Amino acid sequence: MLSTIPLSLPSLRQHSIFIPPPHISTSGEEEWEVLSRPGEPSIPSRSSKLAISDRDLFVVMGREIRMTSLPAEGFDALEGAVGNYKTLSSTLVCFPILQIVPNPTGRLLAVIGQTQIVVLVLPKGGMSSGEVQCKSFAIDEYQFSSTSSSKISKVIWHPLGEGGNSLWILTSDGQLREYDVRQPEDPTQTFSFLPEYSKPSTSRFTAIDPLENYATSFCFSPAAEEGLYGLMVHVLVASGDIYTMGPVIPFHAGPSIISLRNMRAYTDARLDRAEDDVFGEASQVHARVLMQHQWVESLIKQAKTGEDFKKREETPTKIRSIRASSEIPSSSPPPGKVVVRPPHLSESGGPAPGIHRPILRQGPIVFTPRPRDGDEFDEDIALDLAFILPAPGDDEKKAVNDFQVIVVGWASGTLDVGVLLNRPEPRWVSSRDPEDLEIQATTVEIIRLSSEERLSIQSSVEIVSDPLFPETFYVQHERGVDSVNVAPLVSKLFQSDQGQLAQSSVTRLVESTSSSDVNIIGTVSMCNISLGYCLIALGSSGQLATVELDFQPSSSTDVSMSPAKSVKVIPAAIQSEDPQSLLVRFDIDNLVSSLIRPAQPFNPYPLLRKIPDYNVPLQMISPEHLKGFGTVSEAFQTRLQAIQDASDELEHRVDVQIKEYHRQLKLLKDCHMRISELHSQSRRKRVEELLRAQEVMSDRLTSLISRLAVEYRPQVGEAEKKWFEELDRLKSRVAGNRGLTARVQNVKQQIETLKPRRKEEEDLTGMGYGSRQIKPLEMALSSRSEEIRRLMRKMELLTVKVESGLGDGTV
Repeated sequence: MLSTIPLSLPSLRQHSIFIPPPHISTSGEEEWEVLSRPGEPSIPSRSSKLAISDRDLFVVMGREIRMTSLPAEGFDALEGAVGNYKTLSSTLVCFPILQIVPNPTGRLLAVIGQTQIVVLVLPKGGMSSGEVQCKSFAIDEYQFSSTSSSKISKVIWHPLGEGGNSLWILTSDGQLREYDVRQPEDPTQTFSFLPEYSKPSTSRFTAIDPLENYATSFCFSPAAEEGLYGLMVHVLVASGDIYTMGPVIPFHAGPSIISLRNMRAYTDARLDRAEDDVFGEASQVHARVLMQHQWVESLIKQAKTGEDFKKREETPTKIRSIRASSEIPSSSPPPGKVVVRPPHLSESGGPAPGIHRPILRQGPIVFTPRPRDGDEFDEDIALDLAFILPAPGDDEKKAVNDFQVIVVGWASGTLDVGVLLNRPEPRWVSSRDPEDLEIQATTVEIIRLSSEERLSIQSSVEIVSDPLFPETFYVQHERGVDSVNVAPLVSKLFQSDQGQLAQSSVTRLVESTSSSDVNIIGTVSMCNISLGYCLIALGSSGQLATVELDFQPSSSTDVSMSPAKSVKVIPAAIQSEDPQSLLVRFDIDNLVSSLIRPAQPFNPYPLLRKIPDYNVPLQMISPEHLKGFGTVSEAFQTRLQAIQDASDELEHRVDVQIKEYHRQLKLLKDCHMRISELHSQSRRKRVEELLRAQEVMSDRLTSLISRLAVEYRPQVGEAEKKWFEELDRLKSRVAGNRGLTARVQNVKQQIETLKPRRKEEEDLTGMGYGSRQIKPLEMALSSRSEEIRRLMRKMELLTVKVESGLGDGTV
């Protein structure tokens, strides 16, 4: 069933545009890998895959460029999918997408890779979803191709470009080029920011830091109320040096008439003051101001003469590239604005008639005292910069004429904050205005974004400006997004006292925990009627973090991202109150029914009829009318109060549920961290070492037990000895050994057997016999005696015969 979800930050997080395609892993790692070329320093690539232009939202998911609108009525929800989106397709986009940048009008989208850039002409609103084949064209395919030697460092649409068609591209070799997308084959302007001594030398022996040959970022000066400071451009080198150049405007610039008048009044006033003193250093200032005045007068002359100051006809201009073509209408400038070009260029883009001096490259801007001395910063890389023009109060405007704050973001997660008391102003190469060797900026603060340890040198750090407060900016890095507010520091600098400087306010808005593989790949800060004043950040796995910002920035806002493959925003400090009340069933039906009683809806007409002459046009309001209106208003107030009470009750219930949900999420986060610690590589190595040690101890214990078993001789008791002897006797008796020892042993055994009987006989011998017992014995003895005598007589006779036989010799 189709339903509508109101547009809000929570509903935006559920939008289907943030669901990764099936071929993208949950960790957000893409199939393409961008490698550094041999011989060049390894510089982290800028990542900006989230963009918003008016009511259009753009997201890069792997190889897909998705687009959806943010309607005021909300998103359609069907079968669990919230909202729909278009997939912008182009045959020219065949490279890893690192950045997307919409132009100020919201009609073009720059798609940036490592060395290539393509501009898509966005489709008109009407197609709800599906793949859309967009018209597109490549920017300078000769300069920006897959074989280009220089990487694209940063791309910005110039805010003063006519119709939003001025595209500025900085490459790693320090070349800043402007392209008019109506003629994308060749640059209209080119500026070189790297000094000659930093270029690679052909000599084998050189002491030039390789980071000095790599430009990483650039920015335009913020618009100033007076002067030409808003026409400067600043380029950051990887070593931390900053070079500046100006005045720089697009080839077809669209400034307002008021800004041209302010610049003219400013240069006229400075020229009048400089003409009063033309000696010494004042002569150099006079030459500089004179050239500034002539440059502004040239713009005024363009605005007053020719067709640039009049309303031009809308004529479509063909944009032709090698592979694609599209049409971008060239309309007249908005009311109050004019179209001008740099004075040294003609209408066709060639050199203008007359003598024109080249613009002077100023710098480097050096921080003093140097905040980055020491071995720990030798390999650090400067990645992004911001020039902040504070917004002082009425009493501080005099002190801020030449005051500017510079912020440099480093890959290690630190920010260098410096104050430039004398802001760079437009200068040209001239012998009357010699070049300064360097520009000094006072270092006032060093901000460390990560409280634990330094970020990886390969971490991308990007600075995002705030749409409302110039003193507030946001820093995107691999750990999350931090909000930095330099207003306390600036307000202290405005004061004339010599007290200690205040520190900037730093707040972690979005955080990716160390146990998670989710990195921030895009951050947008906006203030519009649809979503209000907020910040949104996109994680590499597709999750969206949203933060509703305060209109008065404070350091009390602290939210964090949930761990492991999740980029949801959760308040850091959550106090759970009344969690037991959630166990009781909440009767919402009774609450709703109490609001709709009576069954009929509220009808104020019966009350209005009580007013006199209610059906007659009023000519004059009487007390009766006021009384009747008061009754109707009171009835409305009663109904509204009941609805308000029910709403408060529902909000309280929802708040308790949210807090309980956050508490459970916190417990789940702790459990997940503990599980991650148990599954960590160090813990696994420790378990493996313990297993190996246990195996060694088991082997040693087994060998020890074996030795003890061999050496052990138990003591035999008396009972065991007799048992063994009995066994030996039985063995000999059964086996029947015939040896002498066996016979002796047998005799001993027989003797031992007869001993008890002998003892019994001796006992019987000592006893007295009766007559009855003696008489049989006597008879037996007498018979034995007679037998013995008879035998003895036979023996004697035999003896006599033997002896007589021996004597006769007959025997």
